[in-house]
Amino acid sequence: MSRLLIVCFSGFAAACTYVWNDGDPALPLSGSAPSLSSLQRLNAVSSSRATLMTGADGAPWAAFCEFASEGSGSSGRNCKRLRMARLDGTPGEEVIEADSFQLHDTELYVIRDDPDTITRTLSMHHPGDAASDDVTFQLPGGRASYGSSGNPDVLFYWAAEAMPPTWTVYRRDLRYQREVPIPPGVDPSGKGDLGAIQIAIDETGDALVVRAPDSDMNVYSTIDEGTVPLGPNPAEWFFDTPRGALVTYGYRGIRSVPLDGSPEVLLSGDLPITTSIGVTETDFYYGDDRGLWRVPLDGSTTPVLLEAGAARARAISKQGAVAYGFDASTLYTGAAGDGWLDGWQFMERGRGLRFSADGKRLHFLEHAATLGTYGDLTTATDRNTANVLLGINVHSYDELPDGRLVAIENAIQRGTWNRLVLIDEARGDKRWLAPSTAEMFVVPGGRAVVAMVVAGADGYDIYRVAIP
Repeated sequence: MSRLLIVCFSGFAAACTYVWNDGDPALPLSGSAPSLSSLQRLNAVSSSRATLMTGADGAPWAAFCEFASEGSGSSGRNCKRLRMARLDGTPGEEVIEADSFQLHDTELYVIRDDPDTITRTLSMHHPGDAASDDVTFQLPGGRASYGSSGNPDVLFYWAAEAMPPTWTVYRRDLRYQREVPIPPGVDPSGKGDLGAIQIAIDETGDALVVRAPDSDMNVYSTIDEGTVPLGPNPAEWFFDTPRGALVTYGYRGIRSVPLDGSPEVLLSGDLPITTSIGVTETDFYYGDDRGLWRVPLDGSTTPVLLEAGAARARAISKQGAVAYGFDASTLYTGAAGDGWLDGWQFMERGRGLRFSADGKRLHFLEHAATLGTYGDLTTATDRNTANVLLGINVHSYDELPDGRLVAIENAIQRGTWNRLVLIDEARGDKRWLAPSTAEMFVVPGGRAVVAMVVAGADGYDIYRVAIP
């Protein structure tokens, strides 16, 4: 089977090359495409992509916008009607109409505007809950920025057209509400350049961090009026929840900065390449001009050089193995590049690299420096065993809890030729799950997949597909 592979270097549109690849998958597709009528359809009319959400009871739900008529599509349209469908096999469905929505992993913000009073109502809703369980806030209307990050039960709301403009923090538990000072140099009306402002809420929901354009950083409590100044810090940082800190990296090296204002811990004085970062629950991985390094987040030891000359960590297994690459993430489009493990090169120019859950295999999309988001789904085991080609033109894939894979192949472009398949490497078997599938996600527990099937020019039909 001949096919055309388009290879592109990042940042240079003229640097695309065309290479023929005659490979065929080791696992040919068996069976025939199931009829869509045999699958459980979740939407009533043409929809947007579905998002996985979790209800307050832990049940998985699919959430997606529905549009006015069949095949009308989603391009350029605001979501006015949102449908949620329970995915664990227990019946459950909700349809909510509003002016707009904001989706989080465990929380839906339902927004309704009143143009007469210039006010906005925002309700926090958990999938599957009764409307009486929602918590609703009356907010100033007009132009505003709002949302959450680590904990959707806490909302940050910037009312740019209020008089005067306000920055306010609201909690679902109504435990506290406070105003946050607008940083110096920021136009409170929100008409200036906001790109340099960073606002984030930690996973506990008790701390709001604001980094001002001048790099000054403050932590604002969401349960009282407490404020902790952290001083100037680089723009690259993330929450380290287990240690109650931020990890910053940049011109000050790599530091653990406690949210309570206690002394910082210098993890490393190195200046990391910001596009080379990898993080686990316990360790920080980074590249510099000498190679790839690892340092523990608690600062218990100094950095260790893992591989001289390597540019970045490509994947880290649950068992602690580190796959690395010498190609910078900016060399090829989509951060594609080489992959190595203990001196063994298993990948030439791939992306989407993951260790299997048991750490015994590497899965990746090879030859994926392409104009589209696709590559050859490949598995690698060890340096003495040839790689196995599982599927070509694969757009996305995921591993089930039992070790099998689900993948969307034939996916150079979105269209009816896309297909969702189930791959069993142990049995050497690949079979149909659903036709015309452009996007998908695995339902937690691995008993089903949500398939987004092409419908019209830019819409989807949403199906729950059971895993056999």
